[in-house]
Amino acid sequence: MKKNEVELQQDLQIVEDIRRDLNEKFLAAKEIASKRESDCRKLKMERNNLRKRADGLSKEMKMLRICRSAEAALEIENLKIEIKRLTRENSDLEEQVEVTKSEKRDALAKLEATCLAHQQSVVSYQQSPNKKSSGARVPEQRIEELESVVFSMTEYLNAKEMQIETLKQVNRALVEDMDEVVDDLHLF
Repeated sequence: MKKNEVELQQDLQIVEDIRRDLNEKFLAAKEIASKRESDCRKLKMERNNLRKRADGLSKEMKMLRICRSAEAALEIENLKIEIKRLTRENSDLEEQVEVTKSEKRDALAKLEATCLAHQQSVVSYQQSPNKKSSGARVPEQRIEELESVVFSMTEYLNAKEMQIETLKQVNRALVEDMDEVVDDLHLF
């Protein structure tokens, strides 16, 4: 019996060692499971926070798109208004150019008529047989008056030409501005 008892004690010792080993493994597994649960809770909280942040960013992006669309529409409307204004200014300037050209044509016609009258009076004076001192004074006076008129008309024509050139430059600048506005409009 002693042998049995020793064997049983040895078996008991082995079982006790196995129990301790299993208990240690169980505690270690329990500790690992607890740690995993804690990690899982942390990951779930982080996931939820990231979802909330993604939802917030998504809403913010939608608002930015809406704002940008509104800004783009406003910019397009402003550009359309600017195009209309520039078109009106261009039309007004074209009308002014036409009026100035008409005035120039009229002034050239008057100048030509005045030059012709001047030449005729000079020729008639030179051909007149009675060149008396008192009679000669009147045509000379007339010649001076006509020369003065020709000089004034020439200055007037030069001023009109400068005015036409200025209007052309302004018109070109307006056309360039309109082209830029149209190009900006095509970007949208």
